[in-house]
Amino acid sequence: MTPITFAIPPARIETIIKQILIALCLGNAFALVLLHGAGIEDGWGVVTLLHLDREQNLPTLFSVLLLLGASLLAGLSAHRSIPGGWLHRGWWIVSTALALMAIDEFASIHERVDAAMRFYLGTENLPYAAWPIPYLIIVILAGITLWRWFFSLQFKQALGLVIAGTIYLSGAVGIELIAGEYIAQIDPDHLGHPDLTRDLFATVEETAELCGLYLLIRTLAKGISEGPEAVSMREKNGTAFPVRTGED
Repeated sequence: MTPITFAIPPARIETIIKQILIALCLGNAFALVLLHGAGIEDGWGVVTLLHLDREQNLPTLFSVLLLLGASLLAGLSAHRSIPGGWLHRGWWIVSTALALMAIDEFASIHERVDAAMRFYLGTENLPYAAWPIPYLIIVILAGITLWRWFFSLQFKQALGLVIAGTIYLSGAVGIELIAGEYIAQIDPDHLGHPDLTRDLFATVEETAELCGLYLLIRTLAKGISEGPEAVSMREKNGTAFPVRTGED
């Protein structure tokens, strides 16, 4: 099958995402000033709309769109690889996983998983944020499944994905677990008690997630814009490091 050629300007995508990201961070800062500085709990809807840690608002919409965009780019990468090869299968798995993450972000499925675990297992047996436990298991299983795909990638692309994933997980899981120790003391019943320190933790967490997604989009867009997908010797015989070629 002849690879589909797409012209995606990474610089343009990068600029737009950075501008939106900066605007959302400024909006979150304004929401925190209204909430904790002026004592306005909802801020005429502004806090709910702009707070990075609230659900189903502008930051959530942006995260969902980034995940869907990354899923689309991964799907395009699958189209540009050898059908049936490790790159082809791996990119489709990644595309599907990103689409499922978008659904999770939109529907707050991880919050429901967290509540279910606390209900059935008891809070005394779990950390304050329990949902990262099953999700980390899924990540480990995905890593086992995709290891050959990963080592078939171009080095720069693989490195970019590692950096993006590390930043994203440091926010989504790392900060979540660290902040959980503090939040458990001020809000043991998960009632959403407002607190400045809690919101600062959430700001770092959500910003790290958005930056990780930004780097993911940037890495995937660059890979597509550089011409036909690399056909690596590792994909062919599993013995050599990836090399870029100009044709299948």
